[in-house]
Amino acid sequence: MSYIILFDIPRNMGYLQVKINRLLHSINAQLIQHSVWESEDLNVLKQVSNLIKEGGGKAIILEKKIVE
Repeated sequence: MSYIILFDIPRNMGYLQVKINRLLHSINAQLIQHSVWESEDLNVLKQVSNLIKEGGGKAIILEKKIVE
């Protein structure tokens, strides 16, 4: 099962963006678009989401399901 995380981090929180990007790279998540990543590791995505929210950003995790 694959999951997608979408997030928005305030521009003045550049250090948080770097931290999140490094964490996502470390689990071999794939960058789909700016602030949109895909991974099979739901637990790490939940941790990333919590870090973003604690830092004042917004995040949502979606389950990837191809319809057609």
